Amino acid sequence: MKRILSIALALLATIAVSAQNGTLDPTNPPEPAVKYRLMVSAEPVGSATTSGSGQYEEGTKVTVKATAKTNYKFKYWTLDGVQISQTKTSFTVTMPANDVSYVAVYEYVEPQDQEYNPTNPAEPQVTEEKYALYLKADPAGSCTFNRTSGAKEKEGTKITVKATPATGYVFQGWYDELNTLLSSTASFSYTMPGEATTLTARLVYSPGNPGEPSGSQEDVDNDIMPGDVNGDDQLTATDREMMVQYLLGNEPTGFNRVAADYDSNGQIDLGDAVAIALACQGLTPTVGLAPTSDPPTMTISNAEMQVGNRQNLAVNYDCGSATGTCVAFMFRLMLPDGITLDDGGQGMAWYESDATTMSTMRLQATANGTLIAMTDGQQGLTTDCSPLLLKVKASAGLQPGTYSGSLNGLTLCLLDNDNKVTIVALGDVPFSVTVLPWQQTLTLREGWNWVSTCAQDPQPVALLTEGCSRIQGQTDELIQDPILNMTGNMTTLQPGRCYKVLARYAHVVTISGQPLDTTAEPIALRKGWNWVGSIVMEEMPINQALSRYQAEEGEQLVGCNGEAVYSGGQWSGSLTTIQPGEGYLLRSASAKPLIRR
Repeated sequence: MKRILSIALALLATIAVSAQNGTLDPTNPPEPAVKYRLMVSAEPVGSATTSGSGQYEEGTKVTVKATAKTNYKFKYWTLDGVQISQTKTSFTVTMPANDVSYVAVYEYVEPQDQEYNPTNPAEPQVTEEKYALYLKADPAGSCTFNRTSGAKEKEGTKITVKATPATGYVFQGWYDELNTLLSSTASFSYTMPGEATTLTARLVYSPGNPGEPSGSQEDVDNDIMPGDVNGDDQLTATDREMMVQYLLGNEPTGFNRVAADYDSNGQIDLGDAVAIALACQGLTPTVGLAPTSDPPTMTISNAEMQVGNRQNLAVNYDCGSATGTCVAFMFRLMLPDGITLDDGGQGMAWYESDATTMSTMRLQATANGTLIAMTDGQQGLTTDCSPLLLKVKASAGLQPGTYSGSLNGLTLCLLDNDNKVTIVALGDVPFSVTVLPWQQTLTLREGWNWVSTCAQDPQPVALLTEGCSRIQGQTDELIQDPILNMTGNMTTLQPGRCYKVLARYAHVVTISGQPLDTTAEPIALRKGWNWVGSIVMEEMPINQALSRYQAEEGEQLVGCNGEAVYSGGQWSGSLTTIQPGEGYLLRSASAKPLIRR
C-alpha cells in the first residue's frame, strides 16, 4: 500500500512540473494540423494504375506515380488541368497549402497481330472487308455452281455466277434475298455488295420440257392434267408457286397456260391459282362466280406510328352476305412516299394475330407493290373478321404528319364447305397513316442496366448522369466522385454501342431527335468481344433480329438478362429476344459487319 501511494505522489509531482514548464495545458489544446488533398489519376480511365493520392500537410514530400496498362503509351502530365513539362511517370512533389490534382494522360496503341482483349478495349481498325456470297438451289440439288457457296469477295468485285441444271431440271432465274429476279440466264455477272448476301437459283423439274401451245388447238395435248403447270404429271407445291409467280407478272420458264386455266374459262386468275393450291392438297375444287349483293369489305386501322419505326396496319375483313373462308387475296398496296412494306427478315410482309388459323399463309410481292397471299390448305380469314397485319416502316427522314394510301384491285377467293372457290372483286380501299415524332424511352432500374441509344446522332452523356453513379462504355467511363461529381473521359453516347449504367434509383430517361436509320452503316465488329447496341428499333426474336448477321459457330451474345450461343444455324439460350434501347456484349469469331434490323 505504501508502495502504491509513493508512485501516485511521484506522478502528481511530474504533472505539476510539466504544467510549470508550459508543455501541457488541458484547458487550451493545440490546433490540429491542416491537411490538403492530393489526387492522382490517369486518362483515359483504365489506361494506367496510379499512386500518391491522399491528404497531406503543407511541405510534405509525396511520390506521384503512374504505371501504364498493356497497349497504352504515356503522353504528358497535367496539374489542375494544365499540361506541365514533367516527362517522368514517377516523381516527388512538395505538398502546397491547397488541394492539387495530377493527371497522367495516355494514348492507346493498337496491338499488332494480337487477340482482342475485352478488358482493354479499343476502337476497331478500319480494314478492307470481304463479304460472303452464298449460293442456293431451289429446289435443293436441282443444280451445281461454278464457285463455292460462302466464298468471300470485296465490295464492287465483278463475279461470274453460273448454275448448271441437274438432269430433268429447267433453269428459271437468279433471285436475290428480296425475291427480285436478277437474271433469267443461268450464267450472269454479279457485282458484290458491301454485305454478305444469298443468291438463289430457281429451277423446275420438267423432264419432257413441254412447249407452249400455239396455233390451232388441234395440236393441244388433251392429256394435260389441269393445274400441272410444270408438266411433270403431278400436282405439287412447285405448280402452286409457278402460278403465284405468273400472277405477279413473272411467267416462269416452261409454264403451261392450258394447265394453268384450271376452270377452262379462257382466263388465268386468282381463282385458278387457289384451285390448283387446293388440288395440291388432294382436294377437287370448282371455281364459281362472285356474289351480286352485299359483298365482303375490307378496312385498314391501327395506322399510327413514329418516325423511323415499324407498325402493323390492321386489314380487317367483313364477310357481308358471302359464305366461306377467305383462302387467298390479291391487291396492289399504294403506300405514301417515305413509308415502305417491311418483311421483318422473314420473307413475309404481314403477320396474323391468331397463329392457329393463319400460320401457313404466305405473302409475296413485286416491285410495283402487287401482293398475293395464299394458304397451303383450307385456312385463312374466317367470318369472325380476324385481321391481317401488314408490316410497314416509316423512313427515318420522314416528317411527322398524316399521309394517304390505298389498296387497289382487291380480289378475294372464298372457299365453302363443298370446296367451291368463289372469286370476289372489291373496290379500292383508301386509308391514311399518321406519323408521330420519334422518341425513345429508357426505363432504368436500381442497379446495373445495359443500354443503348436509338437516335441517329450522338447524344450528350448528361442524359444519364442524373440519378446514376457510374456509366461505363467499351473505351470510356464516368464515375461519381463525392467532391468532383462525375469524372472521366466520356462526353457522348454513340449509336451502335452498349453502355453499362449504375442507377442509384429506378427512373425513366427520354431521348428525342432523329431516329437511327437501320439501313445505313452497319456496326463494325472486331474479332473478340464487342459492346454493341441499337441492333433493332422494335422488339424482335433473336434469330429474326440477327437474320442478316453472318454468325459463326460458337459465337456468344450476352445481355443484361440472359445470353445465347450460335450453334447449328440458330441462336439459342436464355436470351430469346432483342430489345430496342438495350446493350449487349457480342463475341465475334472474326472482324465483320453487324447489319441492324
